Amino acid sequence: MIGNLQTFQTGLQELRPPNRTVSYDPTHRWWEPPLSAWIPELHREILLVIWLYNAVIVVLTRFTNLCGSPDQVHGAHFCSDDFMLHEDMDLRGFSLGLFLLLSFRANQAYDRFWEGRKAWGLIRKVKDLSRLICAHVKVRSRHDLLDRRRAIHFAGAFPVACKLHLRQERDIRRDFQALGLLRHSPDDDDNHRHSSSSSSSSSFLCPQDIANLQNAEHMPLFCQDVLSHYLEQQVEANKLSQCQLEVINTTCLAAMSEALGNCERIVQTPLPLSYVLLLRFFLIVWFILFPFHSAEYYGWWAIVLANLIAYAVWGVESMVCEIENPFGHHRNALDLDRMMAKFLKGTQAILLRAESKDRDGLYNRETVEAMSQQQEQQQQQQQQQQQQEGLSFLASVGEMQPLKKKTTTKT
Repeated sequence: MIGNLQTFQTGLQELRPPNRTVSYDPTHRWWEPPLSAWIPELHREILLVIWLYNAVIVVLTRFTNLCGSPDQVHGAHFCSDDFMLHEDMDLRGFSLGLFLLLSFRANQAYDRFWEGRKAWGLIRKVKDLSRLICAHVKVRSRHDLLDRRRAIHFAGAFPVACKLHLRQERDIRRDFQALGLLRHSPDDDDNHRHSSSSSSSSSFLCPQDIANLQNAEHMPLFCQDVLSHYLEQQVEANKLSQCQLEVINTTCLAAMSEALGNCERIVQTPLPLSYVLLLRFFLIVWFILFPFHSAEYYGWWAIVLANLIAYAVWGVESMVCEIENPFGHHRNALDLDRMMAKFLKGTQAILLRAESKDRDGLYNRETVEAMSQQQEQQQQQQQQQQQQEGLSFLASVGEMQPLKKKTTTKT
């Protein structure tokens, strides 16, 4: 239950693939992504085998009688009247069934991708939770301030825990260090532990909290447990009303649980195996038969044509396999690291404003109006000073002109 030093050591042994998400603007300079983004990331070796197979079939049909010679109109060959490829009617119907299955799967995969994006967007409720805690929980002592700060930090850790949970990763300390929230050396931890407790709001969770979080079986649920326990304590201490607690639970904590549940549903529910197997069967048969058909009509150009069409068809299949899971590390996945960093920075900004000494200058109307009047007076004084300097400069120029006239008359 409670984390220890061994928890961090097991996390250091975790291997993660690099984040290969490509960011681009589809309405402006869409060709800027690297050239490798045009090649399917999954099953590249299968695509190379298909290209080699197409070239071999075209060569065999040109140098053998596999599809008949060019001057042979009738005869017993693979593309004659006795076989299915004659006049490509059967292949055309087979292709229609294949592309219907493929388009349906692509549509379902994109629906999963968009549902994942909407579900991950609901995790922004951590910012609403931080705002409500800072606005409604009464702070009466230094102890209350530190408790509130710890609760906001756990709210900011919730998106990080969700990302690791969806990717089946554990080393949350590594993400905190990448975001600049932790000290990297143990000496810094010792110095911070022996320093005064008056640390700023930029300091994050203590090492024991991080160890407990990383050691939890379900890290996002552990964050919610800590937040719920904190809110219950504030209600018992009469620092938060029961009505306010219900509002926070229904608008924030429940929405966070629903968002995580939707993300888990997408990750843990792939497309039915029978449908995927049937589609792969159609793909294999189509890739086997199509080079014979193209070689009969296009000759040597069939190598180029068959490879281009194979790239398009197999590219759609590979793209579908990637976007089925929008929370992975591939290029077409959601940029969870960037969105997670924005959520966490938002919670830290809310906490920083709540603990700022100048918070009256942000929220109090009278203070803001007094500051604006003071700024207007300073601007008026600066304008008057600039006008006086301009007048004095013109006066000095006017005094210099008679002296110049006298010098010219003497000469």
